Amino acid sequence: GNRGAGMLENALFCAAVGGQDRIGFTAAGAGFPFTLSVPFATDRPIATQNLDLLRAAGLQVASRRVRVRVASEDREWARSFLGWRGGALIAVHPFAHREGRFRAWPLEHYAALTTALSSWEGVRILLLGGSADRYILRSLKNARPGRVLDAVGRTSLGQTAALLEAADLFVGNDSGLLHLALALGRPAVGIFGSTSPDQVIGLDADCVPVCTAVELPCLPCYRHQPFFEIKCAHISCLRTLPVERVLGAIMQRLSGPTSSPVPPLQVAR
Repeated sequence: GNRGAGMLENALFCAAVGGQDRIGFTAAGAGFPFTLSVPFATDRPIATQNLDLLRAAGLQVASRRVRVRVASEDREWARSFLGWRGGALIAVHPFAHREGRFRAWPLEHYAALTTALSSWEGVRILLLGGSADRYILRSLKNARPGRVLDAVGRTSLGQTAALLEAADLFVGNDSGLLHLALALGRPAVGIFGSTSPDQVIGLDADCVPVCTAVELPCLPCYRHQPFFEIKCAHISCLRTLPVERVLGAIMQRLSGPTSSPVPPLQVAR
């Protein structure tokens, strides 16, 4: 069964086609047509809940963490693309395609972040994204020359995985590449707005979640709810998350470069 949007529709469809065994999640009563349902929680990783659903259906499920393997040819390509210059490599993915407006930190914040990171001695920034993202890339490249490697729209999925494997840290929104980085065992700083880190980050994942410190009664609104409908017009959860907090999380995870101070940031409003 689906989680959240489509949960009720999926349950009704299973009943309409006459499925004898109908198994899925339920929340707010949306799973009533199922013959076996598992309550969907808002405070547990979705991947863990998926395994719980399979166990409830009587299937044997391995509890060990799933890892992604990188092909040798993709690893060789990544070595050639990156070269060897030493220092820390920070992979930054500023995009999110599914409901990106509600899940992606503003680009002007990412621009300020990459500019600040490029001033840290020994740090290189690797920009990741799809081909559709290249048209909005220019605002992210206002950094010290030679410090930003642009791989946006230039890689296959396997090559992207190889680049992530080589990175010292991943920074990005709640998106597919965050999941890929964590599946590769890479440390990450995840930026969250309308989604909940509790539903995304696995219990053993090496990820520091960063959310706004502003008290918002609607947060989080995107909980994979059965009757979810986006009504937000202000996206305050993302716009009120300052660059300084994300920089602080990066410094925390990397133990922080000490050779140069972090300059004051000017973030466009």
